[in-house]
Amino acid sequence: MNKREICHFLTTFRRSGEFNMEFDRKMLGKVGFEGREQFFRIYTWDPPAVSLGKNQEIGRVLDTEYLTKAGVTVVKRPTGGRAIYHKNDVCISSAGSLRGAHAGGITAREIYDNFADILKLFFENLNTKTILARGPRFPTGNRSGIGKLPCFLSATPYELLAAGRKIAGIALYVGRDRFLVQSSVRVCAYLTDDFNFFKGLSKDGSVLAHITSLEEQTGRCFSEEQLRNALLKALKSDGRYCVINIDEGEI
Repeated sequence: MNKREICHFLTTFRRSGEFNMEFDRKMLGKVGFEGREQFFRIYTWDPPAVSLGKNQEIGRVLDTEYLTKAGVTVVKRPTGGRAIYHKNDVCISSAGSLRGAHAGGITAREIYDNFADILKLFFENLNTKTILARGPRFPTGNRSGIGKLPCFLSATPYELLAAGRKIAGIALYVGRDRFLVQSSVRVCAYLTDDFNFFKGLSKDGSVLAHITSLEEQTGRCFSEEQLRNALLKALKSDGRYCVINIDEGEI
């Protein structure tokens, strides 16, 4: 019988965008090289902020004048993907090694699949059924057009849908010997104002037809403690991990 992988689990709620992205970078730097260690973190943003994928240019994606007036900061993620407005969402990140038989994944697809499996259990614990997306859901004529859209307006085959609408975005960084996955899950229902920062989007609310939240799926908003416990239960029930709770000072 294979030994379970050590999973370090930690919580950092209500932190700034700068803190959150720097912390994930630090977590990535703490990963061991033998493939038997992984980190999972659950966190929220306070104040709200926009995160961009590492290859996005702020001026092509966001209305910077509107952002300045609203006092919303912008940070770059270590991972790829597209822009996300972090308000009323919860984020889950994971860092691990690419080495060893028990690494989080050998290929990018395996990393995505393993992480999505955990997220599906997380959602089940919150009474929400999800499935993997099958491809882009937002019609567009060219790839550069997709790159300008907010993350939640299209789903890759590795991200999650609930009732046919996107509920979880997943972005990945793969280095030579380690990886970082970052995910955003909307907790409370979206508002049309959540997309005022993004260039080229209709203000008529039509974007809301492509996205959903835990509140819309369950009829309730969950507390931070409930979200934390749902992820912890998912990790423990997955069977691959020996979960160890740690404090942020251990990173």
